[in-house]
Amino acid sequence: MKIRKATIGIVVLLLVLASAASVAAYSPIPDDCLDTVEIAGFTVCFAGKEDNGDDTTTWTYAVKSDGESSTPALSHFTLELCPTTYPYVEPGHGDTYTTPASYNSITGREGIEYIVEIGEDPTTGIGGIKFEEGEPLLGEDGAVEVDIFQFDLPTQNIGVGEINVGIKAAGSYTGTIDGPTFQNTDTSGTALIQSCEEPTAVRLVNFRASRLSFFDRLLSFFGFLR
Repeated sequence: MKIRKATIGIVVLLLVLASAASVAAYSPIPDDCLDTVEIAGFTVCFAGKEDNGDDTTTWTYAVKSDGESSTPALSHFTLELCPTTYPYVEPGHGDTYTTPASYNSITGREGIEYIVEIGEDPTTGIGGIKFEEGEPLLGEDGAVEVDIFQFDLPTQNIGVGEINVGIKAAGSYTGTIDGPTFQNTDTSGTALIQSCEEPTAVRLVNFRASRLSFFDRLLSFFGFLR
């Protein structure tokens, strides 16, 4: 009887340790994040951006499931992008994206394949980059899991601002998080505003807040002063 009880105790202990290890493997979110948002049982993390030295920058996000059996698995994940960057996003529309095992100290599921779509997501209404249905689905059967998402954008005129983010998990849900936005500067090089507007439209808004003379403002309005 004592042997049986000891065996049961060891089995229970091993199961507890295995469960703790599973949770611990994905514990760095949100500790390593520059910004986070909770959406429908998922934590979305903006993990950072890195200049690649070739006029492109890699943007990294991570999505973690909450481990609740009542939370549906992730169908897709969408991040807002400026429409003018659509032709330059890598991976591009129709490409297959494969998740890495880690980014800095964030660990995730390695080798999960997602189909990438560029454009407007009809379910969330967000235009940008969508990562569609990685198999097996993130958070399926109440698992605590993390997937890491990365994409490249041109470095020039792209800064950090507030963007929309969408989660499809049975229903469609949205929130906001830091991400890539068009960034314009005044004649001194100071960043003025961040938005996805066309550069010309941004300039017409910005020159009114600058310290240019009235004559220089007129020149700026007609495009003679950049």
